[in-house]
Amino acid sequence: QRALALNQDHVATLYNRGIVLQHLGRNDEALASYDRALALDPNLAEGFYNRGNVLRKLDRNADALASYDRALVLKPHFANALYNRANVLRDLSRHEDAINSYDRALALEPDFAEALYNRGNALHEINRHEDALISYDRALALKPADPEALNNRGNALAAMKCYEDALIAYDGSRAVKREGALARYNRGNILWELKRYSDAATTFAQLVAAVPDYDYASGWL
Repeated sequence: QRALALNQDHVATLYNRGIVLQHLGRNDEALASYDRALALDPNLAEGFYNRGNVLRKLDRNADALASYDRALVLKPHFANALYNRANVLRDLSRHEDAINSYDRALALEPDFAEALYNRGNALHEINRHEDALISYDRALALKPADPEALNNRGNALAAMKCYEDALIAYDGSRAVKREGALARYNRGNILWELKRYSDAATTFAQLVAAVPDYDYASGWL
């Protein structure tokens, strides 16, 4: 703010101010700061990228997509922009387009674990469970203890009716107390599906003891 009092049109200051406001969760102010920076320098790819991130936080997904696309016009090999663009496309239920954008990000950064994981989610959401499983396995090769990837791997296996393998995946995920709560819940459901009622009851009881504020209605914490 003191720097801008000396020069209100200093692009780097406006941009960095936007980043700080974004980290503070002051998204409307961050957006205004990015917009001022981009009005002065419309070739700032990182500005359009971060503007897209803020717009997504504000649930303005169509605007976020346009901002990511502008960043990619300026910087075509911007893997993070492709990744976050794909996430917005998933939010918009444009799953095939999202998978394409994840693939473009992975072509640039093959070890982009988050892109592999979310690519798996997009595939799972359109019932391409075997392809989703491959994507989760690649993500887990990079981050073996990721509880969300293990849980969603279990979901893909459950959708394929590979219940015993799904239980193994859920067991790996539930090692993390809070983050593994959804896996415990899913594990209990699979045990119930297998008519292993006593084991299911034990699993649900462990969940209640470990995470008493678990939101059973939504299935999420």
